[in-house]
Amino acid sequence: MLIECDGTHYEMGYQQGLILKDVIKNSIDEFLNFETIKKIKPFYIDSNFVLATAGVIAYNFLMTKMKDFDPEAYNRIKGISNGSGLDINIFLFVQFLESLISSPFMTVSGCTTAILDKTRTRSRSNLIIKNYDLFTILSSTTCVRKSNPTNRLTSMELIIAPLTGSHIGFNEAGLAISYNYGMVKSHFKKNLAPTMMCQYILENFSRTKQAIEFIQDMGTSNGAIFAIIDETGEAAFVEALGKKTGVRKLNNGLEATANMFLHPEMFHYNYKDTDRYDKNISPEPYHGMPINETSHTRYKRIKELLEKKSVHHHFSIHALKSILKDHDGEKTGNDNTICRHHEIISTLASIIVNVNKLEMKVAFGYPCKAKYITYRL
Repeated sequence: MLIECDGTHYEMGYQQGLILKDVIKNSIDEFLNFETIKKIKPFYIDSNFVLATAGVIAYNFLMTKMKDFDPEAYNRIKGISNGSGLDINIFLFVQFLESLISSPFMTVSGCTTAILDKTRTRSRSNLIIKNYDLFTILSSTTCVRKSNPTNRLTSMELIIAPLTGSHIGFNEAGLAISYNYGMVKSHFKKNLAPTMMCQYILENFSRTKQAIEFIQDMGTSNGAIFAIIDETGEAAFVEALGKKTGVRKLNNGLEATANMFLHPEMFHYNYKDTDRYDKNISPEPYHGMPINETSHTRYKRIKELLEKKSVHHHFSIHALKSILKDHDGEKTGNDNTICRHHEIISTLASIIVNVNKLEMKVAFGYPCKAKYITYRL
């Protein structure tokens, strides 16, 4: 699904809320009944009370900083709330969850991402490729949004229906950014939520250097790994936790990430390989499983597929789609494959962003089954 929003940030939010109100309502109901959320919320506490309380916490921890820094982001949330007819605390709660689910022993989300510059692509274009992995129950909430804000850059993004921010996108200036959770052993911090940071970067910057400096200056609310490339080919992975950052450049025109920090100065924030999911918080299928296992396995596999070709090889779009639908030799994917299949976490969309052509190809659902649709700015 593609939605188009333009005007002030409030107007764009209102349009999003109005168009997606049924999707938003259904997703909120499903998420409140999700096993992990029910463990956080005692059964005897009313859901409306939880939403109101979480909304206040979210405002204090995340939104006060964003509202002081960029009031338009908060106006967009108010617009979504009014357009959908739902209380604004719901949307503050959802925004807060972005940071909350990254808390110790709770993070099970994923994503596998790679950057290839024009020296490694057959089209001579600069690309980000990504499998967007999140809670399977959110599959119906994923869509493409074109944002045309007043007095800011136009962009196209992959979003979750209730959120103002984005997980991957590109703008009219030829800058693309993607965000993976950093599965690190740290509680959320009073900084900006990464999806909101991605959206601000798309609306205001044209070069990778500007985006890196913004991330370093502002800090994140939770562990985050940003993949950034612009039309010139300048590219980097920025690993961030609060205001602590590590910047990784491409190697022979390409690089990849899953959900662990790899920069030497950030590596110690990762979970230990012996750390396992806690049964008191994590979904049942993950009880006792090593937290790092899926990130290790998916990263190792995508690096293997990208690097088995010579440094002079140019990847075609077909070849990159084959990587994104990879099951590591198995007929069906699982929790540790690039094309991720699992009852809790799965690939909700597969994306190839071309910043030089100002387009992205999106396959909704498993890339091993779905067809890619091309969206142009």
